[in-house]
Amino acid sequence: MLNVRLATIAKYITPNSLVVDVGTDHALLPIFLIQNNLACKIIGVEINQGPFLKARKNVSTLGLEKDIELRQGDGLEPVLNEQVDVVVIAGMGGKSIVEILKRGASLLKDVKKIILQPMNGCELVRNYLFYTKGLKISDEDLVKENNRLYEIIIAEPGQSQEFDDILIEIGPMLYSKRHPLFPVLLERKIQRYRKIANNMDKSNKITAKDKMKYYDAKANCLEKVLVSCL
Repeated sequence: MLNVRLATIAKYITPNSLVVDVGTDHALLPIFLIQNNLACKIIGVEINQGPFLKARKNVSTLGLEKDIELRQGDGLEPVLNEQVDVVVIAGMGGKSIVEILKRGASLLKDVKKIILQPMNGCELVRNYLFYTKGLKISDEDLVKENNRLYEIIIAEPGQSQEFDDILIEIGPMLYSKRHPLFPVLLERKIQRYRKIANNMDKSNKITAKDKMKYYDAKANCLEKVLVSCL
């Protein structure tokens, strides 16, 4: 049984596709996709020995070795010579995801869909996609699990769109389709920025006042967006 986060990612898999799941952990997503006929073949990549061995055991126990191939390695490097349809990179920080995308650029130019789920730094991922020729953000989703919000970013081949900094931070597609959880996302960001600004106001550092004004301004901007969504 998949958690809500992985189950939502599974919804965006193109049927009958060859999927690469980077950071597959225990191969829960690949197993679900094959068991539900949502992909024709999956290559699961995992860098860490413990999860890799657990994934191999899980796949072997279910007799899915023909449909799920596991490779130990870093990012997309173990599959750079493959021709794949969908790439999934989920459950790691935005900075790490961007580095994986950069190193795997030769593979990504031919994929049909990239599904990304950063644990943090979503704006870094969107910013990279925005400035990468030949890729566009085609959709986004939000999932709430154990009181935590997870942002899911879908990229596909196409002309990169122009978004201002605030949309890159909050998600242009989440904003345009007024996702039901979008106001919650905004409220949490506003609270975080207000807290940072308040801490800066109490600081004696020379740069504290400028940082306080910066985060106050960001919170004010997001409050205007929030009002427009209600």
